[in-house]
Amino acid sequence: MYLIEVSYRNEQERKRLDYVLEKYRDSTMGLEGYAFKVFDDRYNEVASEIMRKFPQEIVKVYKVEEVEFKEEVYSLKATFSFSKGISEVKSFVDYLIAKNKGIYLGKFSGEEYEIYTRKGLVRLTVNLSQEGKVTLKLEMKGPKDAVDRVFQEISKELEIFGGER
Repeated sequence: MYLIEVSYRNEQERKRLDYVLEKYRDSTMGLEGYAFKVFDDRYNEVASEIMRKFPQEIVKVYKVEEVEFKEEVYSLKATFSFSKGISEVKSFVDYLIAKNKGIYLGKFSGEEYEIYTRKGLVRLTVNLSQEGKVTLKLEMKGPKDAVDRVFQEISKELEIFGGER
């Protein structure tokens, strides 16, 4: 048996988690009663007090260790060049990200966004520059199926808009 803790950030992520749990309802279950974490250095003290105050048959204690779980991350990079102005390209890229329900995370190595698909979460980094032509560099990271889907959709629109790879 494994205990999985998900600290979701918003209602949308909570609903996404509910969907996943419903999909696997035959092999998952919510916790009954009251569940909490106790740090190792205070375990004996807390457990002793609980055992003194509650019938032992209603108390269950599990020792939990964090499991290192890493999903393989696929990365895809692409560069597009445009004959249009940088503000026009920026507006179109913003439109594409909004169309894909991208969430702005901030400016790090470029403007970073998260785009959720049914295949998984994609981290998108966007860099725009102009040296003669406007250059748009995209980097996408996430599950391969999700990255491929987002890339196909965005690159198709960018090519229609006049972008050359």
